[in-house]
Amino acid sequence: MSGIKGQSVAIFAGNQENRFGYIGRNGASQKAWEKEKQNTSSSSNTIFAGNLKGNISETIQKKKALARKEAAKIVSDQIERDDVSTQSIRNSQQHQQELLETAKEAGGQLQYLKQAKEELAEMYGITDEYKPGSNKEYDERLKELNDQTEDWNKIYDDALLEIGAESSSIRAIKQALLGRTYTMADATEEAEQVLDAASKEIIALLRKDAMEHVQEELEEKVEQAEKAAEEKEEQEEKLENIKEEKEAAEEQTEKLHETVEQQSEMAEKIDEIKRSADLLDEDMKGLLVDVDIR
Repeated sequence: MSGIKGQSVAIFAGNQENRFGYIGRNGASQKAWEKEKQNTSSSSNTIFAGNLKGNISETIQKKKALARKEAAKIVSDQIERDDVSTQSIRNSQQHQQELLETAKEAGGQLQYLKQAKEELAEMYGITDEYKPGSNKEYDERLKELNDQTEDWNKIYDDALLEIGAESSSIRAIKQALLGRTYTMADATEEAEQVLDAASKEIIALLRKDAMEHVQEELEEKVEQAEKAAEEKEEQEEKLENIKEEKEAAEEQTEKLHETVEQQSEMAEKIDEIKRSADLLDEDMKGLLVDVDIR
């Protein structure tokens, strides 16, 4: 590992351009990716987990999926909360518009009924001194107009009350939005933290796996070196034995040569003794011959 001492190692899970996927309309993960890309652009020691195989790759894919899911939920939940507030305001504003149309219609009807009553009074020659009950037909028609006027007055008043209530609701929602402690910016930051935490876990996992792999390779090399040393020692022992056997054989050969030489010398001595013995026999025979002659 001496080759990477003092250098940073960037590790990405999966495809570099789609690190954790796009989340929501605010691009939380995209922002996290751009930040990560900036931090690692100057490093040449980059590991892509997409190139890994086996259990570790499966584990990384699961961690990525869980991180994406959690980050997406954080952002989507906040989007939903914001959408609910926004939709509530829109609904109230739409209702206000409908109530305003109702109020306008009621106001128009009230104007029409007022004019209708004035025309009715003029038709029957009614003055300020008129006493109810003096003209039954007029009273009945006036009652109909008054009943309609009462109905439209209620519609008009209710519309104005509801418009005020919707205005209060809109103000309350807006104040709640202004005073809230958790916003979309907070949700985006939390989503980024989830992705960053997952990235760190993956980095730690990859580093651990890399160290284990290096350790395994080192142990294997040590094993091979030890085995080679043992084989070398065995070879040296064999050579030493061969050397000793050779020396022993040479020593035996030398002793054999000495024995042969000794045997040759002894044979020569024996031959000399024999020759001497033959001479002695001849000499004895000569003596015997001389004795006989005498």
